Amino acid sequence: MIDDQLRGQLVREYLEEVDDVLADFDVTLGNLSAGSADTTAEGKRLFAAFSVLRAQGRVLEITFMDVALHRLCDYLEDLTQSTPKVLEDLQHYSTIVRGLVERSDRDEDVSAFARSLPVRTPPDLDNVVQVDVEIMLVEPNKTVSKLVSRELRACGYRVMTIRESVDSPSYAVQTKPDMIIASAELDQLSGIDLACAFGAMPVTKAIPFAILTSRDRDHAALADLPQSAALLKKGAKFGDDLADALAQFGIT
Repeated sequence: MIDDQLRGQLVREYLEEVDDVLADFDVTLGNLSAGSADTTAEGKRLFAAFSVLRAQGRVLEITFMDVALHRLCDYLEDLTQSTPKVLEDLQHYSTIVRGLVERSDRDEDVSAFARSLPVRTPPDLDNVVQVDVEIMLVEPNKTVSKLVSRELRACGYRVMTIRESVDSPSYAVQTKPDMIIASAELDQLSGIDLACAFGAMPVTKAIPFAILTSRDRDHAALADLPQSAALLKKGAKFGDDLADALAQFGIT
């Protein structure tokens, strides 16, 4: 366990590093706005830099910074276009994170803070009306997560993607999503493990849960899936299954 004095020093050094990356971030935003930088290349570079900071902040248990940088990384991942809306959102992130450098704690509910942060939508979905519904997607496969996220964003929902199963419980407790969707096959934990865990914890048992799988419900691998969980089949029926699950849980 890190003692308070050492932790304080580590936090100060960490925040200084965040401040340095933010300075670079602001310069890059200016270059993108002027059209003198490549969005894809800069997006990848910034995603890598903020991903490292996010991991460090998580170890130091700086909750608001962890949530903000997770959402920022979600926004930056595979960024290819720097539209005025994108630049406005990224500038907002810069302002928020800089505020957290100056004061890492906030007099605000973590869930409300998370929902206040911008989320990226595909350019062809810009006209979709956004609703205050947040869905946590636990899916390590980038291709699958993109497809599922797009379906959800087409409905106007906010999507938070979690790549590692072990991170999902803490984020669920902190951000209180309106629904959790997890792939049946993950890493250290399976989607079935998560369904059972979330269903057993008082703080998360009321959150609707759906499993993403290619198997039928009566398959032996899904024997321990709670009956309250919805089943989303990968493939052509996914859209219909998603609509049924949203209706089942009263999410509109």
